[in-house]
Amino acid sequence: MNFKLLVFYISGVFSLTIALTVYYFTHKGQQTALVFFVALVVSFILLHNVLQQYIQNRISNMYKLIRSLKLGKDMKIVLAQHSSDEPHKKCGRRGKRLGQTKSFRN
Repeated sequence: MNFKLLVFYISGVFSLTIALTVYYFTHKGQQTALVFFVALVVSFILLHNVLQQYIQNRISNMYKLIRSLKLGKDMKIVLAQHSSDEPHKKCGRRGKRLGQTKSFRN
């Protein structure tokens, strides 16, 4: 589910509750439909902008934290050694050559 679809669902539920409240008090379908669509558009725009700014603020804070972390020389050496290990040793798999495979013939 992407971000816009999530915001659309939230604003749809919000505008539906407002429209049902208007219908409960007025019993006019045309006015209720107008209130529903106006509330849907307004709530979608507001929620989209507010949530997008909040998420961007949180992500930018994470990037600032990552940038501010500085690794010492010892940690860089350990990470370099760890990344240079062979992948099949990390996964626990045995590296077989093509000629060493078992034959399924009887």
